[in-house]
Amino acid sequence: MVNSRAEIARHCGLSRARVTPVMSLLHLPDETQEHVLAFSPREQRLYSGRRLAQWEADEEAFSCCEHAPPGSFVRGEPMPVELLISDAVSLDVRLCYRHVNQAEPHVGVQMEGEDGCYRARIPAAYTDSPYPLQYYFELPDGAGRAWLHPGFNEVLWNQPYYVVRQK
Repeated sequence: MVNSRAEIARHCGLSRARVTPVMSLLHLPDETQEHVLAFSPREQRLYSGRRLAQWEADEEAFSCCEHAPPGSFVRGEPMPVELLISDAVSLDVRLCYRHVNQAEPHVGVQMEGEDGCYRARIPAAYTDSPYPLQYYFELPDGAGRAWLHPGFNEVLWNQPYYVVRQK
């Protein structure tokens, strides 16, 4: 068992100075940090490596995606959505949307992409509702990793999706 941050540093290949910022960066409450301290060295390496890799992937996603949500939509008309990705990579970007109604699941559609510009439309039949729409983007990288845009920021204070209301 590992019982200190110094031992976490040694087992995870981090300097002691980086352990506290990494634990903070991962947004682990004190009781969870204590639980992580009880992991075996192998479990700690896997856990911290996965969480840190996810955070780094999210940071990368925030820096390469641009999206301007429509100001509003017209009920009963399709709503176009566009995402620009500055990196020259080919992704299978999905648009996930639903009405702002917690009883409904998200609907996911593949976006058409060309030269870093990905487009999709939320169908007219779906916009024909009294509810506003919320949506986000799934960005898998083909190597088994994926992240969301906009996703949460590092302090979890933002809204991890876009909302568009009717005109």
